[in-house]
Amino acid sequence: FILVNSLSLSLSLSLSLAWNTYFNKGLGGVGIVILSLIISVGLNSFWHIKATLIISEVIPFLVLAIGVDNVFILFNTFERMDPTYTIEVCNEKLFKVNNAHLFLKKDRMSETMARVASSITLASLAEALAFLLGSFTRMPAVEAFAYYASVAIFFDYVLQITCFASLLALDSRRVNVPLSSLSLSLLSLSLSLSL
Repeated sequence: FILVNSLSLSLSLSLSLAWNTYFNKGLGGVGIVILSLIISVGLNSFWHIKATLIISEVIPFLVLAIGVDNVFILFNTFERMDPTYTIEVCNEKLFKVNNAHLFLKKDRMSETMARVASSITLASLAEALAFLLGSFTRMPAVEAFAYYASVAIFFDYVLQITCFASLLALDSRRVNVPLSSLSLSLLSLSLSLSL
């Protein structure tokens, strides 16, 4: 009930403040954390790992702290990129490799990923493996906590590198084309349904 209530409040605030892209990106980052928690609960339930009360009380805040840190890193690096590196109109630089002329297109998202993806990958995988080491204990509650936390952190990383990066790129395109956040999301939804 609390989750549904907070999501509906966030959605109504997001629609009323559709011009504020920072709010939408933040809401997307928190939504990705919630999705990773749902995936973790689903997979661990499928593997018949029983959830305890401590899992439902601690892991959401743990994954939120780790996930928001990575979201801040991605968002700040993306915002500091040169805005001339856009998603659609790219700077072309001529490179000569083995007597062949190659055009390298630079855009903000590829530059962002080139700068921060390796550090986010290393940190997230180290955190997930550190929690997974807790599964070697003989205490069932700690073992279940370790499984739930490691799966949630891993899928939080996967969703951040794929979905949140796409959200940043789509929002950058929306800023370049004068559309509201709602109209861009409806346009992308209709395009994805037509495919």
